[in-house]
Amino acid sequence: MVKGTDNALYIKSWTASTGWSFYGRLDGSFSSAPALVSVSGQLELFARDMGLQLLHRTRSTGGAWSSWVGLGGGLSSGPAAVAPAPGRLEVFVRGSDGLPYRRIKTSTSWSSWAQMSPSFLTHGG
Repeated sequence: MVKGTDNALYIKSWTASTGWSFYGRLDGSFSSAPALVSVSGQLELFARDMGLQLLHRTRSTGGAWSSWVGLGGGLSSGPAAVAPAPGRLEVFVRGSDGLPYRRIKTSTSWSSWAQMSPSFLTHGG
């Protein structure tokens, strides 16, 4: 997954029978590099759009992408995402106030945005 010079996102995929695919273009225009993480057999994709909103979509194990879903805006950074446990997803951003925020997804439910301690930026905690 990469962001092109045209602000679009491009993805390549691998299959054992055919090897690497050509890059496919995803719809939208983005102001950040994407964050991509695998959770319970699905790909979870995040990127900041040109309006500084965080967008999210999921690719099922069958290969179909969901529609983009907005998760909030006013971001001053692109996203980072991790899957620390099966069925759990965490996405991190920096808000327009410069502070770090996190949302957590378990199963199909998202938490609200929670501001993290500013020391997270310098101490990793």
